[in-house]
Amino acid sequence: MVIAKPSNQLSERSTVTVDTGATQSAIINMAGRHPVGIFIPAEFNAGAITFEVGYDGTTMFDLYDNAEAVYDIAIPVVGAMMQIDPQLFRGALYMRLTCAVAQTATPTDFVVMFAEPNKNF
Repeated sequence: MVIAKPSNQLSERSTVTVDTGATQSAIINMAGRHPVGIFIPAEFNAGAITFEVGYDGTTMFDLYDNAEAVYDIAIPVVGAMMQIDPQLFRGALYMRLTCAVAQTATPTDFVVMFAEPNKNF
């Protein structure tokens, strides 16, 4: 299992890939940051994205929202940025994207935007 390394750029972003035929990305080390948005590439196969979170980079759990439902983002259009609720990720050290359907185009790169470490929401 490959863990995507956090970017050291000022933009606070990490690029994660969902390989052709796959539904899950590599695990992202959030490095104390909270995700706030995700850029959905044009080659993304329609559907929703859900999230898994973890504390050790190996064991991952479904992320639930405050209504006790699996947190997902419906993707109405590709080639756009979607907002992520950063408060749901508090306490998690790692995250992974899960696509509702396998990606059939070339490997699909998502850019996840993060807030500054320890920023209050």
